[in-house]
Amino acid sequence: MKAEQLKAEINRLGLNISDLSVDLSEKVTVTGTTLTNAEPEAQFYTVESGDLLSKISKSFYGYPMKCN
Repeated sequence: MKAEQLKAEINRLGLNISDLSVDLSEKVTVTGTTLTNAEPEAQFYTVESGDLLSKISKSFYGYPMKCN
């Protein structure tokens, strides 16, 4: 029962783990394989005097009116 609760908590936290296994005996053993995060790597831009949001948008998205 507690092993299932621990698995549920790991899933609730959004940890992307395949083949998750939880063993409760004298100690807790959690094994699994983490999967690649599907989110893109963060990009940064240093705003300079005279920059417009449309210019920044175009440099990131290729279209000046796109915001995300």
